Amino acid sequence: MKMKFLTLFKLIFKPLDKTIFFRRKKITCKSCKTTEPGGSWIDLVNQVRHFYKKGVQFDFGTIYYCPNCNQPWYLDHNDTTLSYVHDSSRIEEWMKLSNNLTDEQKNMFFEIGATPLDFYEYGKDFIDLPCKVTLINEQTLDFVLIRLQKDPPFIYSEPCYNEYITIDKVVKIEPSEYTLNPELRLQTCQAREIRMCFSPTRVIGSNGVQYLLNGVTNFFYQDNIKGSELKNVLKSDAKYELDLVEQHCNFKVKYIIGHWDESLVRSRIANF
Repeated sequence: MKMKFLTLFKLIFKPLDKTIFFRRKKITCKSCKTTEPGGSWIDLVNQVRHFYKKGVQFDFGTIYYCPNCNQPWYLDHNDTTLSYVHDSSRIEEWMKLSNNLTDEQKNMFFEIGATPLDFYEYGKDFIDLPCKVTLINEQTLDFVLIRLQKDPPFIYSEPCYNEYITIDKVVKIEPSEYTLNPELRLQTCQAREIRMCFSPTRVIGSNGVQYLLNGVTNFFYQDNIKGSELKNVLKSDAKYELDLVEQHCNFKVKYIIGHWDESLVRSRIANF
């Protein structure tokens, strides 16, 4: 009887092996169609570090593969957030992508000015540059946001990441006439939310029309008015909100993604 009790005790309290671990379904993934790891649950993250297969290690995180189905997950460098990899085919691309921009490209970050963090400090892990680019295939794009980021783009599900281009496809960076000037971009970043999802900034076009922007705004093109033609509205000239024309984004911004570059943090327009 005593031996049976000791055997049962060891089975219950011995360190979890992979078989018991996954039979209990404490950690599986979307592809396994059971419990889904994610968020900042540190216990779950620690379990992934022990039981998932370690893959490629980047500067700011590591790929881990589910032993059940081989689905890749990305664990950030703080070991606190686990993200589902939406496009595993681009893992090798991110691994091989050079993080060395040319001096000319770096100079354009300072000349144009990267868009700063918003009032709530969103975007700490991004350096965003609204601009115009020429690609290696000689195609020119007027609405481009070059984003240098710490984490790989294939962990994001936002639509802007669906068809992103990598920075190595860029030949030339230059100012876009559709980009707001640094002063206005800074103003949109400093705008506070006065209603749910509404952080307004008033601007006036060269046609005398006052427009209402909402949230951080990099580009503008409406009524044949380009972003570079917009100016700040003086308080004495400000109209009532109902009399303003809301911005309609009838253009698509192309995202070009590259690796984080600490030296370009200073290129952000002075904030606060």
